[in-house]
Amino acid sequence: MEDNSTIKEILNQYLSLYPQEEQRQMEFGHYLDRNTTEQLYTRKNFDGHLTASAFILNKSLDHILLIHHKSLGKWLQPGGHIDATDANILAAAYREVLEETSIAQEQLTLISNGTNTLPFDIDSHRIPENIKKKEAAHYHHDFRYLFQYAGAKNITINEDESLDYKWVALAALIEDDIFGDMLEKMRAVVME
Repeated sequence: MEDNSTIKEILNQYLSLYPQEEQRQMEFGHYLDRNTTEQLYTRKNFDGHLTASAFILNKSLDHILLIHHKSLGKWLQPGGHIDATDANILAAAYREVLEETSIAQEQLTLISNGTNTLPFDIDSHRIPENIKKKEAAHYHHDFRYLFQYAGAKNITINEDESLDYKWVALAALIEDDIFGDMLEKMRAVVME
C-alpha cells in the first residue's frame, strides 16, 4: 500500500495534469499533512480516509455503470474502503468492483491519463454519520479510476451493499450533481 509520501507524490503528479484543480485539492493536501500513513487507511479516522472507486464505461464508451448504494440511498460508481490486504489503491478499486458487481479485473481495461496508476480524479466528499456502524461524519478522499468494460450489460450485484444497477447514457448525466462535472474530464481522458 502507498505510504503518505507516495500519496503526496501522486497528488503532485495529478496536479501537474490538472493544475486548475489546485484549489479543489488544497484540503486533501492539508489532510495528508495532518495524518500518518496508517491513519490514511483506517475507517476509524474521522478526519477522513482514502477510498477507491471505478467509473466503468461500456464497450462503446457512451454508458456508465451505476449501482444503487444501500446505506447512502444514491446511485454511485462502484467503490469503497481500502483494505490492509490490498497491494495498492488501484488494487482496492479492482477488488471493490469484483465485490460489488462480479466484474473481474481481467474484464476491465484501465483508461489512463498518461500513467497506469494515476487516478483520473481525486474527490474529497463528506460522508454522513452512520449510527448503525457507530461512525461519525467524515470525509472520503476517493481515488477514482476510469475503466472500459467489454462484457455483457447484465451483471450480478452484491445485494448486501446495493439495491440495483443500471447503465446510464453519459449524455443523460450532463446536469447531474454528482457526475455532470466528471463528464468532460472523462471524455478528455478517453480521447488521449
